[in-house]
Amino acid sequence: MPRVGTGGMTMKERYHISGMTCSACSSHVEKAVRKLEGVESASVNLLTETMEIAYDGEKLDQDKIQAAVERAGYGASLIIGGSGSRREASQEPESGKLCRPFPGGKRGKRRP
Repeated sequence: MPRVGTGGMTMKERYHISGMTCSACSSHVEKAVRKLEGVESASVNLLTETMEIAYDGEKLDQDKIQAAVERAGYGASLIIGGSGSRREASQEPESGKLCRPFPGGKRGKRRP
């Protein structure tokens, strides 16, 4: 939803972020997006696999945001409306995940 501010038009959007497995992943995405010129705020939630971003619409656009997420090794798609529906704007990357699964693929279980 656009909002006119002193620095231009502030855009607020929500994206679905795919491929994150831990807090280091969400932090990596957040840092990659915050480096973009025009970003006012960015917050990534690992549990909901979402990113909320506010940015100057005159300096930045959706394609550049999605490209930054993809360069970080994750997928991004814009969430349209409040119903949770999303427009698939990019495919999930084949590789680039920073995290590894637990040994044996069993999460949260100790080995005897």
